[in-house]
Parts: sequence; structure tokens; C-alpha cells
Amino acid sequence: MAKTGTLLAALAAALALSNCGSVGGELIFNTKYQSGYTPSNFRSMAAAGAPIEVFGSPPGGGSPAEIVAAIRIPGRFGSAPPVLTESPGQGQRLVFAFSVNGAVHGPALCAGDVAAGAFDDRLEVFGAYCRGERVLTHSQLSVSGPVGPSDPRFTRVMARLIDILGPRTDPNHRNRSCQPFCV
Repeated sequence: MAKTGTLLAALAAALALSNCGSVGGELIFNTKYQSGYTPSNFRSMAAAGAPIEVFGSPPGGGSPAEIVAAIRIPGRFGSAPPVLTESPGQGQRLVFAFSVNGAVHGPALCAGDVAAGAFDDRLEVFGAYCRGERVLTHSQLSVSGPVGPSDPRFTRVMARLIDILGPRTDPNHRNRSCQPFCV
């Protein structure tokens, strides 16, 4: 019985440390890492003040500048704050689409082919790490409740999404997820 308890405790700890699952109404899923992703390029981009491109707005609104001002890049990437990109569709950048009508995948995000909608009851974000129109990583975040830039949860969940978009190691799985789907 002691071995079973130890095994269950270890499993619970592993699940708690994983980037998968729903905690407090938060779900990150459909994460994909493409063959061109390298952790060092992501780190360099983020450390220099990650350029961010924004489509749509979260519940409660917010301009692209207000959204970017509320985003914090996880500390492991450095302390430079993100910046609203001045060159949409160009260079290395993070792209976030809020309240999108229908599913959007990384290639559409990087190409700017996004139709924004509006949700009042939840935060829905499609995120991608792009180089020009090429998607390197992409994922989707859903949070129950109207979470916008003025809510402290927004900063926390966006940092978690960025952490998922820039894993520490190269997943090296061509067109496959490096983590199980979180559904």
C-alpha cells in the first residue's frame, strides 16, 4: 500500500508540474511545435523585448497597446518587457488572436488571416511564435470567466501561454505535439 501511495503522489506531482490540464478553469491545448523551432532563437527574441502582434481583444476590451502592456514574459527569458510590433507580419514575434470566430491555426495567425469576434464569458486566445509568415509553435488557451488586461489573471495566464510557446528544450517532433493533448 505504501508503494501505491508513493506512486500516486509522484503522479500527482508530475501532473501538477506539466503544462497540461485545467486548473481554475484554465485549459491550454492544441500545442504544436514545428521543425524550425529552436529554444535559443525564442530566448533571444523574448530577451530582447518580444515583439507582439495582436488581433481582436479579450473580454472587457483593451487596445493592442493595453494588451501588450499587461503581458509579462516569463522571467527565464530575461526582464525586457514585450513591445507592440511595428512591423506586423514580419520578423520573429509572438502573435495573439483574442475571441476568434472559429478555429485558427498557427499558419493563419502568422499570415494575419484572422477574423476577430467577441466573447463576454471567457478568454479565448490563439497564440503563435512566428518568423515572418512561418509558424514555429502555436497553442490555444481558454479561461472561464471574463478575463481581460485589467485582471491580474490575464497577466498570469498569458505568461503561461508564452512559456508553452517557448519550451526550454527542442521538442524535435516534426508536426507533432511534444505533450499530450489537454482535453
